[in-house]
Amino acid sequence: MAFLGLPTELRLQIYDIALHQSSQITIGSAELTGSAPDIIHRLYGDGRKPFSGLQHNHEPVIVSGYDAGLLGISKPAHVSAEATQGTRRDYMYHDAHATLSRVNRQINTELKSHLATRAHGRNASLFVSYPSGLHILRSYAPGLLQQARSVHLAGAYTGSKVGYRAQHGAHLPNATLCQPGETKRRPQVIPDSTAQLKDLLTSCFGPKSIHKIQQLDMRIYYVGPDSYSMIWSPETSPVVVALTEIPNADFEITLYRGGKGTGVHLRIRPSEGRVVRTVWRPLQERPGGRDWVLDPTWPEWEDGEQAEVGMVVTG
Repeated sequence: MAFLGLPTELRLQIYDIALHQSSQITIGSAELTGSAPDIIHRLYGDGRKPFSGLQHNHEPVIVSGYDAGLLGISKPAHVSAEATQGTRRDYMYHDAHATLSRVNRQINTELKSHLATRAHGRNASLFVSYPSGLHILRSYAPGLLQQARSVHLAGAYTGSKVGYRAQHGAHLPNATLCQPGETKRRPQVIPDSTAQLKDLLTSCFGPKSIHKIQQLDMRIYYVGPDSYSMIWSPETSPVVVALTEIPNADFEITLYRGGKGTGVHLRIRPSEGRVVRTVWRPLQERPGGRDWVLDPTWPEWEDGEQAEVGMVVTG
């Protein structure tokens, strides 16, 4: 084939372009805005169909760089349905890693070797909304984990409170979700975000890990006045999932307690043993306070929170 006739150096440069090489990549979903015909064409035109597992009139978004608008939960991200594929920067990323790997054996071998030698193939930080961005990552673009040196999840957990309609609010497996004013439409089954989170965690930590990342962050807002108990009791709680699925790691938990909800920042780093550190802080609640899930230091993350007075250490 003509591609294999190109010089090796040129092929490697093409791999870098195709693989969406970037120091930061943001993954989330956005609500389509505009007239009904434009939205319908955006979703169904030219043989397309809506991405399975997202809310009505939402589409997946994967962009190079850090985009806080895709991660916040107080103001859902929007994209105009009138934008054309040629001009919209937020058009869905194509998982070139999976596609290239399937072309033939030589390209697959070259691709693996190139990723292994280019900063060990892991020079990107993935910023992922929870649970919608996690669903997009795990079901559409898992090849991005091959490039990741860190993963950062941001979103809300509501337990069984399916009435909560935040864009990134997690629901129990097999719960259904309808947008206001669309009750006549068929409700969509929400993906099992707990299973997807388990899959992500076990692929990055533990004896069966295949992605040797340096750090995984979860900034999860637990909704409601009884939110503190929701952190520790449901098996579907992201914190519980992490602590039970990962046998050995360095866990650093910072809890931000407030009257309307509790924020949890869980930082996980590889370790030969198991250490859990916990510290409590007050949550400064204000209008739009649910965007606490956005770490003010992002996209930088190495200089994060450190152990403080009041931290409890177990091992």
